Amino acid sequence: MDKVLFFAIRNVLQFASLNFAKQFCRLTRALNYYRLKYGGKFLLQDECLNDQIGCSVTWIELSAERKSDEVIVYLHGGGFTSRDGCELMFAESVLNVWAKCTDRAPPVICGLQYSLASTSIPGFPMQLDQVVKVQQLLVTRGYKILAVGGDSAGANLSITSMLKQQQLIRSGMPCPYPPCGILISPATDFHMTAGSFARNAFRDFLNFFWMTKCRRAYLIGRHLGVGGDDKECEFQTGMSNPLCSPLYATSDQLARLPPLLVIG
Repeated sequence: MDKVLFFAIRNVLQFASLNFAKQFCRLTRALNYYRLKYGGKFLLQDECLNDQIGCSVTWIELSAERKSDEVIVYLHGGGFTSRDGCELMFAESVLNVWAKCTDRAPPVICGLQYSLASTSIPGFPMQLDQVVKVQQLLVTRGYKILAVGGDSAGANLSITSMLKQQQLIRSGMPCPYPPCGILISPATDFHMTAGSFARNAFRDFLNFFWMTKCRRAYLIGRHLGVGGDDKECEFQTGMSNPLCSPLYATSDQLARLPPLLVIG
């Protein structure tokens, strides 16, 4: 039964529009959001930062705990085009374990709701700027950033935002830099040519066609197969940009990254 459901969802994703996945993720995130918000154990608060940064954040912390000035920034996955809600599951897991393992006040989880790419408006590099600006805002508010993490597309943004911060620091601009990163199934190569893609073509929940729709939406704001030669050239060039595909960063750039916990 599980295998039948698995292949059914894969086939739906293959032929459905990105809007279908977006609505599905919106529903599942809403269910988890209200489960935590009204479960009595967590405090959730949304803050709109549209005027300052162009996005919003969800603050997640344990209720009945002394307040902390430490924060973990978490970036959700969803192929840059939808919100998978993993910032909620991450916060639930980390804060529960934290409370059991130490007497220190649990940190605040800042779930960054970065702007979503669409088939009409490309995302890159808007999301990178939002990730950096949110960290700058946190520092000005007196928070100490413990880590920046994410899953899938969010993990990609975690690494690439660090590479972006390296560039800003080298140019002399004051910029916070996270002490470590938490990367869950990070997207590191927009070309998707690694052997693992071929080996797992029929095992992976996300199929090649859906991921291609997402990467094209992120880079050039276009449907698969839609766009002129100029956009196709832009797409091909963008896939090798280290700020999209950190696999193509220089050895020096990678060596300057902070310690990373990578979960595949």
